[in-house]
Amino acid sequence: MEIIPEAQLILVGGGDGLNLLRQIVAESPARDNIRVLGFVPEDDMIDIWTRSHVFVQPSWKEGFGLVYIEAMRHGLPVIASRQDAGQEINIDGETGFNVDLDDPETLVTRIVELLSDRAKASRMGAAGVARWKEHFRFSAFRARLSAILDHVTDGNCP
Repeated sequence: MEIIPEAQLILVGGGDGLNLLRQIVAESPARDNIRVLGFVPEDDMIDIWTRSHVFVQPSWKEGFGLVYIEAMRHGLPVIASRQDAGQEINIDGETGFNVDLDDPETLVTRIVELLSDRAKASRMGAAGVARWKEHFRFSAFRARLSAILDHVTDGNCP
């Protein structure tokens, strides 16, 4: 909090570890800058996406990463990990950063970098929106699936 004192960490989502997370936050010296919201209904998420500057979810076990796609759709640069599916969605250095969870200093450095350099964060957010449009919105999925089905029905499939 000393580097960017106005920064706020907003934690959204439920799960078995929510009470432990709240306890850890309560004991943190940065507790006044951290809000643990828990589960947030989809309609209320729009306000959170709009007010956010960076999306950070460095996970060990994210299976696919729909939430990374959602952050990109809202124009946020993404910080994901190299240890899970986030790196399949997030393009390191382009739509955000993928960090090694065994190197927590790099995670801190990347967060500070994006919060300090709004122009870079904006460029990465715009690249994320472009990636979402090209690869992850429904019309992009439909076009890819149609091409596969056309290929199969034309007898070109082994």
